[in-house]
Amino acid sequence: MAAWLNARFSGVGGRVSIQWRSIYKSDLAVADVVFAHTTAAQAPRLRAYLEGRLHPGARVVTILYDLEGWQPQAMDDREMVFLYHMPPTPGGVSSYQMQKYLDKPKSG
Repeated sequence: MAAWLNARFSGVGGRVSIQWRSIYKSDLAVADVVFAHTTAAQAPRLRAYLEGRLHPGARVVTILYDLEGWQPQAMDDREMVFLYHMPPTPGGVSSYQMQKYLDKPKSG
């Protein structure tokens, strides 16, 4: 309900479809964003499922657990939220963090 209200009041309510159901029973071919609150045990199955069903450019947001083998495009390490773009970049959280470190401007 909160997600729908946020979409409605931010002016995108007419362009957003929010579905509360098993991801494994959903048609993801037209999904632009998939939000998944997963567990460590579910993450490998979810990753394999999403790879074959989401179109290029679709985004996946997970909370608490990363999708091992995919490098996030962005993450909030305090809230443990991970953002991925399809097709996923091979890697992981450590490769994301290393890239951020290497991209940091050097002082001195």
